[in-house]
Amino acid sequence: MAWAAHRRGWSLTIVDRVDLQSSSHVAAGLVTPITGSRSAATWRWDYFFEFATKHYTDIETRTESSFWYLQPAIRLFGSSQERERAIERWSQPRTELEHKVRPQISLCSPDELSGFHAPFGGCRMEPAARLDTTTYLHSTRKFFQKQGEFFATEVNIAEQLPLPDQAGSYPFELEIATRSIRPDAIVFCQGFDARSNEWFSSLPLHPARGDILTLRLEGEATAIYADLPSLARTHVVHSDAWIVPTNGKHLVGATYDRHHLNGQVDGEEFAANNRQILLERLNNMFPTIGIDRWNLEQHRAAVRPASYDRHPLIGRHRWVSNAYTLNGLGSKGSLMAPLLAEQVCDCIETGQSADPFLDWQRRDKSL
Repeated sequence: MAWAAHRRGWSLTIVDRVDLQSSSHVAAGLVTPITGSRSAATWRWDYFFEFATKHYTDIETRTESSFWYLQPAIRLFGSSQERERAIERWSQPRTELEHKVRPQISLCSPDELSGFHAPFGGCRMEPAARLDTTTYLHSTRKFFQKQGEFFATEVNIAEQLPLPDQAGSYPFELEIATRSIRPDAIVFCQGFDARSNEWFSSLPLHPARGDILTLRLEGEATAIYADLPSLARTHVVHSDAWIVPTNGKHLVGATYDRHHLNGQVDGEEFAANNRQILLERLNNMFPTIGIDRWNLEQHRAAVRPASYDRHPLIGRHRWVSNAYTLNGLGSKGSLMAPLLAEQVCDCIETGQSADPFLDWQRRDKSL
């Protein structure tokens, strides 16, 4: 939202408590074109991916940093039906008239899959990408701090922004860092925390906890590391779990736990169970490498702000015309957030409603 407003030349104020355990900080930032056992294209893939690539590369230039990595992702098929469906849908080369970001797969050779448990084979999916969310958020924060527009603090919304009971435009006023701010509009981008904010507590969120492990094999130069397939050292690999190589370590995830909506990882039986689930899935992926060969360096978890129909939740408040939300991105935030922020800015600028498929007040949960 901040970058979208900045590109339009708007004056803005970012208020963020910088919660390093939020889903944005914990997320692995995976962006893949094909999802699920049905090998379906990610919803509105071409629009979101093209804009995301343009956005992130532009911000890399502005902030002189690197965080957007374009690279095919590896997918291990879970059944012969999944393999045949993917081949039928996505293996044909793109024609000259087709959009350049249409998903496409190419089958991996048996040699490339040696060391994986891949009885039905696997493929490269492209285009695909990974956002280093930690670096992106840090670079963004640093940029707007220099602009004097970022404030690392927390606002008591109930006290400082009481929800009015009458319709119309609300005269916002906030006291931030000894200065008074009177914005024309406000956008709440709170993820799961929106549940405790009376402005948008009725958002139809269907959240899920995601656990991610940081693992390291016992030395990259050892025979143990040599057991790891070469593709797993260089590419994101998707199977029952996904594994991401990063700086000599590997991220492994992620769970979808709808019963324990917190980020606790220590001293809780459910957290230990989630950790064990991921380790067992990892073990299934690499049958020649036992669980005991992996050193657990970190276990992190956060709550994804997903929606019931798996589409984002954006748009204007029900009766306050200058209050907006950007939420419900689930596991697709890295892909969808840039374009969605532009659409929220369009709503602010034109006064029009959000896309019916995205408007948080939509009634048809099957959209």
